[in-house]
Amino acid sequence: MRILTVIGARPQYIKSAMLTKAIEKHNAGNPEIPIEQIVIHTGQHYDYSMHGSFFDQLQIPMPDIDLGIAGGGHGNMVGRMTIALEKEIQTFWLPVDYILVFGDTNSALAGALAASKLHIPVIHVEAGLRCRNKRVPEEINRILIDHVSDLLFCYGTDSGLNLMAEGIVKNVFMVGDISYDAFLKYCIARTLRKLPEKYCLATIHREENVFEEEKLINLLKAISQATDLPVIMPIHPNTKGKLTLANFFEPVNFNFIDPVSYFEMLALEKGAEIIVTDSGGVQKEAFWFGVPCITLRNETEELATIWGGGNVLVGNNPERIKNAFKDRTRFKPSEFYIEDYGNGTVAEQIVKEIVECDLH
Repeated sequence: MRILTVIGARPQYIKSAMLTKAIEKHNAGNPEIPIEQIVIHTGQHYDYSMHGSFFDQLQIPMPDIDLGIAGGGHGNMVGRMTIALEKEIQTFWLPVDYILVFGDTNSALAGALAASKLHIPVIHVEAGLRCRNKRVPEEINRILIDHVSDLLFCYGTDSGLNLMAEGIVKNVFMVGDISYDAFLKYCIARTLRKLPEKYCLATIHREENVFEEEKLINLLKAISQATDLPVIMPIHPNTKGKLTLANFFEPVNFNFIDPVSYFEMLALEKGAEIIVTDSGGVQKEAFWFGVPCITLRNETEELATIWGGGNVLVGNNPERIKNAFKDRTRFKPSEFYIEDYGNGTVAEQIVKEIVECDLH
């Protein structure tokens, strides 16, 4: 069986690593039905700190192919990726039994579109997530990917119900979150960075928060004014570019640092007094660590973090940000909702279901 996995953004490297290890374990125990995995990197995240360090730390091979496609608007990027993937698959990798994609990035959408046009079954890991705001680019990606997928792997009861509401009921599997596999394995990671005894960790990268320089600057000022804690902020390249264009000077309690590796990010999250973010992955990791999280969005696809009492949505409203900092001692993440994420064997369950549900 040949599975072609398409990745492009840093959370997908981590998920792909867990899948690769599960495939290796399967192949060692089932030599009569081996799985060949081909990994194609689109190039969506392209610098070493956002890319290469992940493969080094997770001790997995670099992708088999790197398409080197990054930048441009959403449609432009997805179009170039889809064309390149289709050509790559047709030229070098046929036959392919499945194309597997993770999450909701442009890379995932391009992989799913290329597969569907070539009549190759699509596997979607992290299916069924919805924030119910179609102005969010990732929401459109999620919906389109799910509706062309043939095997859909979900975490959280709400994900399955979302798919059912859209008429998707065949080959839907509730397995948990493959990211939680990695979290359980690596959450003891440490950092050599000298840190304050108490600090706030911040990450901001989403288009609605960084597209306009003035909005981004006002958001940073609101965070700075809402807390006396020092704020450590690994700065995404897009965010850094906007602030550079605006000649922005960081507030006195801010410490901008370069993007960090997966292990160091876990260590920074674990040690934080509070986390402010617009990242879906960071929301989850804060919840798993039991660290209060303030999310700079008006909606989220990670509903369990809200229902479980560990996360609050504030959008980019300064007053709501300020009140959330004041109320952070009330945040009490619930163990009940963490159960939806699995027990660390999600990647193995996914591989097992793929083998047993072979559509060929």
